[in-house]
Amino acid sequence: MKKIILACWLALFAGSVYAQSRMTPEKIKVIDSLLTYLYKEKKFMGSVCIREQGKPLFSKAYGIIGKKNGKPVPANTASKYRIGSISKTYTAVMIMQLAEAKKLSLDDTLSKYFNMIPNAKKISIRQLLTHQSGLYNFTNDLQWSSQYTPVSKKEMLAAFAKDKPDFEPGSKTAYSNTNYMLLGYIIEQVTGKSFNDNLQELICKKLGLKNTSLPKGGTDIIKNEAFSFMLQDDQTWEQIDEIHVSASDGAGGIIAPVEEVNRFFEALIQHKLLTSGSVQQMLPVQGENAINPINSYGYGLETLPFGEDHIGYGHSGHIDGFYTMCGYFPEEQLSISFFDNGKVMSFNQINIYLLSIIFDKAYTFPDFKKITVTESALTGLSGIYRAEGVPMDVTVAAYGNKLWARASGQDSFLLTAIGTDKFEFQQADIMMRFVRDKQGLVQSLTMEQGGDELVMNRVIASNDVAIKVVDAALLSKYEGVYSAPDFPMKLTIRKTGTGISGQGTGQPEFPLTAVSESTFKFDPIGLELTFKNSADGVVTGMIVTQGKTFELKKEQ
Repeated sequence: MKKIILACWLALFAGSVYAQSRMTPEKIKVIDSLLTYLYKEKKFMGSVCIREQGKPLFSKAYGIIGKKNGKPVPANTASKYRIGSISKTYTAVMIMQLAEAKKLSLDDTLSKYFNMIPNAKKISIRQLLTHQSGLYNFTNDLQWSSQYTPVSKKEMLAAFAKDKPDFEPGSKTAYSNTNYMLLGYIIEQVTGKSFNDNLQELICKKLGLKNTSLPKGGTDIIKNEAFSFMLQDDQTWEQIDEIHVSASDGAGGIIAPVEEVNRFFEALIQHKLLTSGSVQQMLPVQGENAINPINSYGYGLETLPFGEDHIGYGHSGHIDGFYTMCGYFPEEQLSISFFDNGKVMSFNQINIYLLSIIFDKAYTFPDFKKITVTESALTGLSGIYRAEGVPMDVTVAAYGNKLWARASGQDSFLLTAIGTDKFEFQQADIMMRFVRDKQGLVQSLTMEQGGDELVMNRVIASNDVAIKVVDAALLSKYEGVYSAPDFPMKLTIRKTGTGISGQGTGQPEFPLTAVSESTFKFDPIGLELTFKNSADGVVTGMIVTQGKTFELKKEQ
């Protein structure tokens, strides 16, 4: 449900000359060849749909949506993806429809519906729509961003009521999923119907969107619903656990195929769901009065600029391993949806490629030729890197013929060589460049991510610095629930990419760092876990040390 900043489109292409877009057969071939190449190189999986003047001109799926009986299930153009925060636009439209029907007012305060929320008497529906409520973003807490089991509305509201506001309503703008969870609940309270019933009645039936919905439960491959994936060790697509829909609802819970999302945004901007006056209210304000002048936000709508001559409106999203974007460019009568359920390469960069082709902008076709670096050269980069004012170190270490990095308290990640002393981790859009002195010794690294740059000095230069990497199959064996009569809670172990995490009953999830293949630790609380195996290699339990020592058994 995290929004993805697309404002880099504007900065990268400022000063370009307008050329009217036409989806020629040549452009379609180039787009297909680009996406096919990215998929074959394991840089993405997903679906893309481009429509112009109300007609689909390109629609294709790449990769899989999951596995059935151990076999991959291919994606198709009708596959339904979790669209994340794009759901917010649907929620905003339904709020505006209810306002047009005089069933609520945008100036109603939250106290009319949920008086237990902090500052409820000061917060208007309008401020919820524009992220000016000051309410704490509940997904900042790991508990909710990893909520894999159902949670009731009552439980969610109780949690929101406990969170301290970030600022006074109307004084600032800060993106918060809490706002749109509450808007979804308001829709249900005003109508007496479920969110999905409202979605079907107010939007889907009007537009003939037969495969858009807020599901009741988990993903079902039989229904052509997609899971998301993480690339493990640059080789294998590993399915990612999904947040339960009850913890995303109107903020990010909708599923849909790409073309239906195109059609929704086209209909919205063309006043087929709301009056022109309501649509005008929803559009982000530009200039000095913009809520956020870099990437202004309206009522569930973002401005999506591409260069100085192409302005689109839409939304982006991120939930589990899904990255999504849909935008409609009114002047060109063109819409594009791009859903990625296997992100490796920068999601924004692929968007830029697609829009550059559509709008006749210059771009360079990607080239992923592998660069081989010797183990001795990698070892020379090993060390601990630190920057003043940054609360964590970055450890870099060679492991075999691969280079790994890990920030304090986080999972390790594999770096890919892209040049001399230059490496990247595409899943997180991280680039690391090592800087040497005149004698050729590494002195620092420059880390770039999301347009930000950080210089970190090497404070320990040692070939003995190590990051323990545990085999993925072994990590999977550790997953499960562990308990003991004398231990105050159950401890759940979950595989997370290249590592594992732990979570006690009712507690936040925390990352575990490998000390050996069987021993892991979490330094901030002095916790150490050692897994125990039976004679035939089955994991039976663990020894937990934190001041005292406990022996927990693995529940079957």
